[in-house]
Amino acid sequence: MRFGAIGVLNTALSLGIFYAITWVWPQAYLLANAVAWVLTVFLSYVLNRHFVFSADRQPFLRGVAKCYLSYCAGLAISSLLLLLWVEGIGLSKTVAPLVNAVLMVPVNYLFARLFTFRCREE
Repeated sequence: MRFGAIGVLNTALSLGIFYAITWVWPQAYLLANAVAWVLTVFLSYVLNRHFVFSADRQPFLRGVAKCYLSYCAGLAISSLLLLLWVEGIGLSKTVAPLVNAVLMVPVNYLFARLFTFRCREE
């Protein structure tokens, strides 16, 4: 439930960043996707570290690095889907990120659970 709430917050922020950049520079939708991703992955790590996975003992910088590494696959998937939706099937640049947001939630949770916040057995 908390992962979902943080996901909703991050999705709203990510979409806000995406729409702000594309409002100023409409052709830069892939750049807007990347900028939104960089900013919201960091926020996601900080919030999930404390509120979802209770990983406060994990070294912060190591955790941030693992988070970005695990979410790189998500960025690649998201960017490819964005290209497919916009260039391939002609979906609006406004609607395409919403479709991606829904599709990427389970993917991002798996990356976080299995890699970023994976606890080592002592």
